[in-house]
Amino acid sequence: MKRYKNAGFTIIELIITISIMAILTTVVVISLRTSQERANDKERADDVDAIARTLENIYNNGIQSSSDASLKQPMGYPGTVWVSNMISNPSHPQVVAILEELELSSLKTPGSSSTSLPYNLTSASSNGDPPSVSANTYVYQPLKADNSICSWGNGAIHPIQPRAESPCVKFNIYYMKSDGTIVKKESINR
Repeated sequence: MKRYKNAGFTIIELIITISIMAILTTVVVISLRTSQERANDKERADDVDAIARTLENIYNNGIQSSSDASLKQPMGYPGTVWVSNMISNPSHPQVVAILEELELSSLKTPGSSSTSLPYNLTSASSNGDPPSVSANTYVYQPLKADNSICSWGNGAIHPIQPRAESPCVKFNIYYMKSDGTIVKKESINR
């Protein structure tokens, strides 16, 4: 019977094995990160679609969940005053009625733990350039017929009015994809 003195692995074998494992780990990590980015981009697109559907429904049908009969008629889109009121008075019945129309998880960007509107649905300038958007925000831009920003309101809580009185006749919602591309979702009613 022969006895082998060196029955272990050589240093070359160990280096080759560790290198192969490192390469495979790197490929798996990159693949998972790419999959996560695609999933986040899909979630952002779905969120913006849900927000846009709610705004279109308010425009066409009013706020059906509201106890205020005047809100159950077709309306214009909410202006920037609405966003301000979301910050200052989120418990106002009209604001609550609008939020009941919207799935709150749609207002939370992927990876964000907050559904707070001030950080996720804010107004922007309408100078033709995309507004300042980050991966953690959805930017709501209500517009008048002449494409200028619609800040409708005088600071009162009433953010929307019947369509005939409201200058907010269209909107854009912007969001940023994982690769830094800014995407714009436009209202159906243009």
